[in-house]
Amino acid sequence: MKLTSEKIEEVFFPLLQHEVRIRIGKKTLRNGKLLLISQKGAYISFVLANPNNIPKIYEIPYPFVYTYDDNLKCVTLDYTINSLCNSNSDSIEIIKKHTPEKRNRFYDTVVSVNVV
Repeated sequence: MKLTSEKIEEVFFPLLQHEVRIRIGKKTLRNGKLLLISQKGAYISFVLANPNNIPKIYEIPYPFVYTYDDNLKCVTLDYTINSLCNSNSDSIEIIKKHTPEKRNRFYDTVVSVNVV
């Protein structure tokens, strides 16, 4: 029986009901028990329970590439320019010429969602 229609939701299925940490590099963005995940337009919506079991919603942009590592119990969300351009050097150069002055926290980064 298939519970979800979106592939990104299927990737996170093994992490449900586990304590997770959402990080960019060494910086922790959010942590808590992963109750629900869904795709809402261009965003992924996480419902995390804090230590007091109060659910909180955290939304992040849909990544260019995502992978699940079963050994590490980790989902990697890739927002890098390289993955956006499929390693096409001409496209990468064009995008890097037009970098915004005020960058988003997800600009050219990799986000990891790990089981704690």
